[in-house]
Amino acid sequence: MKKEEKDKTEEEKKIPETVEAESNNYDFIREKIKDRPINRKKLLRRTLLTAGMAVIFGLIACITFLLLEPVFGKLLNSGQGMELTPVELNENAENELIPTETVQIIDEDREEGYQIAVEKPLDEMSLNDDDVVVSGNSSNGDGSLSGNGASGTKASGKETDGKDDLELEDYRQLYRKKYSLSVEVSKSLVTITANEDATNWTDEKELREHMTTGVLVGENGYQLLILADSTRIGGNKPSDNMRVRFFNGDYADGVTLLRYDKDTGLAVYAIQLSDIPTAAKEDIKIAVIGTSSTSSVLGNAVIAEGMPLGSESVCYGAVTSSGRTSTGIDCSYQLLTTDIYGSTDASGVLTNMKGQLVGIICNGKNDTGLENMVCAYGISGIRSLIEDLSNNVDRSYLGIYPAEVDYDAKREYDIPDGVYIKDVDIDSPAMQAGLLRGDILISIDGTGMLTVGEYMTILRGHKPEDTIKIVYARSNGSTYVTMTGEVELGFRPEK
Repeated sequence: MKKEEKDKTEEEKKIPETVEAESNNYDFIREKIKDRPINRKKLLRRTLLTAGMAVIFGLIACITFLLLEPVFGKLLNSGQGMELTPVELNENAENELIPTETVQIIDEDREEGYQIAVEKPLDEMSLNDDDVVVSGNSSNGDGSLSGNGASGTKASGKETDGKDDLELEDYRQLYRKKYSLSVEVSKSLVTITANEDATNWTDEKELREHMTTGVLVGENGYQLLILADSTRIGGNKPSDNMRVRFFNGDYADGVTLLRYDKDTGLAVYAIQLSDIPTAAKEDIKIAVIGTSSTSSVLGNAVIAEGMPLGSESVCYGAVTSSGRTSTGIDCSYQLLTTDIYGSTDASGVLTNMKGQLVGIICNGKNDTGLENMVCAYGISGIRSLIEDLSNNVDRSYLGIYPAEVDYDAKREYDIPDGVYIKDVDIDSPAMQAGLLRGDILISIDGTGMLTVGEYMTILRGHKPEDTIKIVYARSNGSTYVTMTGEVELGFRPEK
């Protein structure tokens, strides 16, 4: 036993010696960490890849900005996010003068043979003044164009005894006076120009220019608002390159379509106030709204200004008819016909002898044989439309073509009071509710109506997506049966 323990002890002593010997045998191995060699080809490849990705990213960003620029531009130009002042149009009585202190009147210097411009208040201009543009007596209190009615000096230089005998000189002065008024009205008018890329008959590309007359109807604190007949400049698909020319000849770019009405072709365009030249700002005036009621305009003298002849021009005449209407979807507007011979491409405005706006020229609405007689929408009928377009309002949509029932027809056929439905727009809320041509719309939400104007007012009081209760009558061949229903109003289509 002792021998085994002794052998084991000797073996344990030998182990460290063996390990030390083995360690001495591997002393030649040493670890050294070296830097990885630079692979120039791989580095160049990565550099080019990074640069290429940067270029691709830049191109994608550029294309994205180009595609979204019109959207962002429209949002910025519309004044969204800003507190805009609502536009309201107030009718003025016919006996109210255009709100200006003075107007520029052109007069001839008979000795020198040239023309001079003299400032003079409109209400002090009189037909029998010897010098309409330099001096004269006040006009009659009723605003008429007649002379002072008392003895004095006529335009011809002759002494009068109070009689109203007119001479050729008086006739000339009358027209000069009307022209002077038209000059003042021109400060409320602009010319909108739209450029269009087109191809001529030789297959060559050319730039075509389209123009229409616009009238300044208001400003919302951010934009100047212009009402115009849009049919000559693209309608609801305006050119991307539109500009406006003001009374003093200055131009401004950046005109955008704010809102469009497809039934009338009228549209409101906007231009930022900051884009208008300073000199033009000093000259422009917001149009004064008059009235187009039959008693105020029928048979009365008017001035057609803008482009009644297809290009810039001024024409004088009288309103010969004010009882016709132009019917559209959920609307019917008064038409004024004049004895002024114009162009079928006419645009512009009608004003009364006080410089007040009474109509927006809309040639193309006349009866057969009268196509060239200047026709206009009566301002009283479209006043609410202009306000809605100017304030960019979403208008409610029922989808009927309304008309008024003649009193004699009512009595003869025992037709109930209400608005006659001439037709129903396809896929409109009215069609979905079951309204048919020939029905009589009696009331909306308990409010009755007798005229189309009343119907338009009631409908304007509701917003799109409102649900309304309607009462209507339908003929069964012998009598009218009253029916009821509910309709969810839609958004008025603009295309």
